[in-house]
Amino acid sequence: MSAPQPATPLVLLAEDDPDLCSLLARALREDGYAVLTARDGADALTVLESLVSPADVLVTDVAMPRLRGDRLALLALARGLTRHVLFITGGVVQVPHLPVPGPILHKPLSPATLSEAVATALRGT
Repeated sequence: MSAPQPATPLVLLAEDDPDLCSLLARALREDGYAVLTARDGADALTVLESLVSPADVLVTDVAMPRLRGDRLALLALARGLTRHVLFITGGVVQVPHLPVPGPILHKPLSPATLSEAVATALRGT
């Protein structure tokens, strides 16, 4: 009898820049993560609500149309739709006070930096 295989961690990437979203999603998939993408915060909330179990990590841009990433994170955590949150932001020197804990990664963001941050979040450190 073989040991059960661990589940592949699910990452939801909410990023309104389609090129960056595609690049980061591809890199995360290559690193072994299951990845869903959303073009803005409202789409991300819809995706999270459709999942059978919570996403392991929500990676969200802070400034997005329709629903900002900080508000998305607050709603997702309050509703139990994700276990961890990572924020990404670009072009902003001062990041607004974020209502939920989570690292803030600044653009330009390398895929390796994002993968490392996701792995760290999953380890709970």
